[in-house]
Amino acid sequence: MHAKSISIVSLYLLCLSIANSQEELLNLPIGDPARADRETSVRVDAITDTSRDELILPQTLTAQIRGNRVVLVGEEHTGHEFHAVQLRVLELLHAANVELAVGLEMFPVDRQAALDAWIGGDLDEQAFIDTADWYRVWGYHWGYYREIFLFAREHAIPMIALREPVDEHAGSAAEELPVAPASEDHMALVQAFFETDSPVHGGLSPEQLDALVAAQSARDAAMASQIAAALREYPNRTVVVLAGTGHVLYELGIVRQLPETDRRSAVSILPVEVEDAETFVRASVGDYVWGIPELPYPRFPELGVITMQVDDGLQVIYVESDSPAGEAGVETGDVLTALNGNALTEKRDLGQAVAAAAWGDAAAITLKRDGAAQQLTVLFRR
Repeated sequence: MHAKSISIVSLYLLCLSIANSQEELLNLPIGDPARADRETSVRVDAITDTSRDELILPQTLTAQIRGNRVVLVGEEHTGHEFHAVQLRVLELLHAANVELAVGLEMFPVDRQAALDAWIGGDLDEQAFIDTADWYRVWGYHWGYYREIFLFAREHAIPMIALREPVDEHAGSAAEELPVAPASEDHMALVQAFFETDSPVHGGLSPEQLDALVAAQSARDAAMASQIAAALREYPNRTVVVLAGTGHVLYELGIVRQLPETDRRSAVSILPVEVEDAETFVRASVGDYVWGIPELPYPRFPELGVITMQVDDGLQVIYVESDSPAGEAGVETGDVLTALNGNALTEKRDLGQAVAAAAWGDAAAITLKRDGAAQQLTVLFRR
């Protein structure tokens, strides 16, 4: 059994989904010096203007940001409420007659043609998923993003791929892009992602931390370059960027890598899960903080594993203990080979198979453990 190569930044990106929900990440004394020394209040269904530490209405937010050319809205990829905020921001700006384009972290630049065909009405929903190869290039359930994509198509809003190519032969110009040098704040943020008790990553050596910061900065620079190009292509449009929280927090990711002119016209909106009625975050975490309810379960079924592709299937490198996979007895090191009789040879196979399930369903999962084949029953129950 031989594992396909997995870079340190790839492992880092996998781990973000585990680490980026930690409260400590939202209360680091970093970022804008004018706000880094204080906390601000966040309430469910309320928007906090962190510069003034005051609650504002959605329509007030629209009035305040409509002059910005870049609006970044963070997300946890499997957080339905995060995507609801992203859609709401698009709806508010569109209703205010702001010409829009949507920048997508989840879409690689070598799949731009599929986005253009979608917006042009040349592909129906399933044809788009297939043509874009959604469950290979991204993997998260299409349902989380569906309403955003439908809204963009309905209103002919251009959608722009921001991520590096998914196919190796397509190449990447990321190495040639100007990348802002690492800052102490960015180093502190990346390190904070790994100061959790997750068994996937543990402690990092200084060399590993340097490598992660460099890789993350290059990734942010590549997306910033695509955003800058979109601003030139659409001089009268505001680009709303949908990206993972790690690329938006404290404006140390994509914003820091934008050209200076574009950086001055960028604004960040960070959805934050609120326990009970109110929580507190560092005021420098973003320009605006939008409170959302903390949900105990994902909207769509998940197996609850992180895998990497190997020669004979998908090797499990992490299992959430209270997930359907964990309850079924899947263990780290297992190699998943089939789900409900469908062969698992690539990661997209697993994404497609799980996407067909509903809460309450059962699935037969075939795996290899220590070279011996086994079959387990997975119950998709919350």
